[in-house]
Amino acid sequence: IIFCDIFHTNDSTYNKKNFKKLEKTIHPLVRKEMKKYLKKKNKIVIFEIPLLIEGKLNKYFDTLVYVGSKKGIRLRRYLNKGGKKQTFYTLDKRQLSPKIKEKVCDYKITNNKSLVYLKKQVKNFIKKYLEKELIKNIKIFLMKENVKKIKKIKILNLWVVSQYKNE
Repeated sequence: IIFCDIFHTNDSTYNKKNFKKLEKTIHPLVRKEMKKYLKKKNKIVIFEIPLLIEGKLNKYFDTLVYVGSKKGIRLRRYLNKGGKKQTFYTLDKRQLSPKIKEKVCDYKITNNKSLVYLKKQVKNFIKKYLEKELIKNIKIFLMKENVKKIKKIKILNLWVVSQYKNE
């Protein structure tokens, strides 16, 4: 919100020149920091990047999660934090439509309710994601160990119960 006033001229119209100037200054710094964190091995790193797809940054990530809410709810939240209605609409126009983001992303979390509800959804997502990754890694391990047949793999509170046969 600090930079928002430079987006508009005195007559309250959108100022593309200032917006581009701001992006040329900030985006390289953000990308540099992002790449630094992504170099860390064996770490799960989570980024919140509003223009991730628009900035073609999705190529740096294995999994994309779209957290979306209705425009009216986003506007109300933005105004409650002291933002200006005009700035909200300016920023909103720069983003892809929710439908496009949903198609590009691997998962979707809807954020139309309370923060408590959102936290529950995020916890459920993390559990499902970790279970999926764990199963994938177990299968890779078993293939490397030359296990021919897997009878079943179950995830119970992230404990793995498996039965398999070497043939």
